[in-house]
Amino acid sequence: MSARSPLSEIWAKNHGGEATDLVADVRSLRQADLARCTAKWDRLAAAVATDGRTEDEIEEGLLVQLGLPL
Repeated sequence: MSARSPLSEIWAKNHGGEATDLVADVRSLRQADLARCTAKWDRLAAAVATDGRTEDEIEEGLLVQLGLPL
């Protein structure tokens, strides 16, 4: 038991819950965040795999979009 455990229990009981509820909530939120992050990288990898442009073409397109000289 860490020094924070009793403090967490006291805080949770004063806020209508159990400390273990807070841990479960944090874990659930973290898992949801990881799922969103993984999905984002999967979409990015799929977009890169289907993009037939060269790096020079991509760079030129970005510079044009930003209004910068080529």
